[in-house]
Amino acid sequence: VHTPEVRRAEREKCERDMYYLATRLGYDKLYPELHRPLCDRFQTKPKGKFRLTMIPRGHFKTTIGVVVRSIWTWLHDPMHRFLNAHALHPQSKKNVREIQNHFESNDYLRDIAPDICYKNPAKESPSWTAAELTIKRPKFHRVPSFTASAVGVSTVGLHFNTFLMDD
Repeated sequence: VHTPEVRRAEREKCERDMYYLATRLGYDKLYPELHRPLCDRFQTKPKGKFRLTMIPRGHFKTTIGVVVRSIWTWLHDPMHRFLNAHALHPQSKKNVREIQNHFESNDYLRDIAPDICYKNPAKESPSWTAAELTIKRPKFHRVPSFTASAVGVSTVGLHFNTFLMDD
């Protein structure tokens, strides 16, 4: 548990530097020469509507591009809504679970961002299921913060800020 000053400084550093956030969340197998530029890429808006990132399997692109990116975005805007689409629904649900794990038990995240972390998300969050989650927000929104989707899964009537398409 940090003092309020340290907590604020850590939060500000995480808001500025996605790579720093990733390492503080516990991703200790990141390689700075590869993953810092990848984090920097995800911190900037794409020049067009879409951005394609192709890196071989096992290089943490889903970890950084979906999990860390979502948390980093919520540090800035807790009202942001993500749709994570995957070819297979069980795969996109794994991303939901990984994010939920951070909000439930990552002491670092819970310490620097109490404004977006419920004390008991499974009981307090309006949506905390295998397919979607809603972080603590300053006001209600009917669309979850993060929704897992796949081929054949309907999201009719839901409006998202960012679509994360994964293999």
